[in-house]
Amino acid sequence: HVDLFGGMQIRIGDELIATKMLSRKKTKLLLAMLVINRGREVSKSQIVKMLWPEGDVDTYKRNFYSVWSQLKKALSYNGSCPYLIRTQSGCRLDGRYLQSDIVRFDELCRTLLFGSENPISWEMLYSQVSEEFSEDLLPSLIGNDEIDLLRDKYRESLIDGLIATSARLNSMGEPRGALWFAREAIRRNDKREDAYIALMEAQISSNQRGGALETYFTCRRFLSEELGIDPSMKVMELYRSIIECEEVFE
Repeated sequence: HVDLFGGMQIRIGDELIATKMLSRKKTKLLLAMLVINRGREVSKSQIVKMLWPEGDVDTYKRNFYSVWSQLKKALSYNGSCPYLIRTQSGCRLDGRYLQSDIVRFDELCRTLLFGSENPISWEMLYSQVSEEFSEDLLPSLIGNDEIDLLRDKYRESLIDGLIATSARLNSMGEPRGALWFAREAIRRNDKREDAYIALMEAQISSNQRGGALETYFTCRRFLSEELGIDPSMKVMELYRSIIECEEVFE
């Protein structure tokens, strides 16, 4: 069992493997790459690109064995390591014996984006987002271009799902849930106009017109000061609906 969100955690059965067994950063990076590929082979060129960005195949030949040996030792069970497979072209984890939060994350994102055939309460879905995936992928492994790109990719995929769920809940007459998911999207990235749109829509549905106005001005300030652009037509339509509603009440 290997979890990568919020930090690396490894278990064999019920036994927690101390991360000091993976003392080298490159060993952790190799394991992360193998887990993310979920049993698919990782080629030598991919390994070089992640572990030795300035290197080549000769670098792989000189340095790979020590990294592989440490990983194999860390994952040994009863004197052997059935999880790692090495070939002439690369290496992989045996997917039959692997469980990881990468798989759970992908399933969560699909549910957030498209809904689920099996009934699931939005409270349970939100709990999974805010507890199991409250943090980014391997937040302590910074400075590696490949991991940094993957971290951004996973973060944005989750935000896409949060925004989609907010919109879906709002259309289903669940404005409270829509608010929670929209706020979570902005907490994770306050530089996306679609997240502000989702929050404004949820606030309007919840009769929080004052809050929706604040969200509008925050969005407009961000777009103007950081991007030098005006709000989209959708944002302006929402803003006008708030103003028109205020005028009716006056």
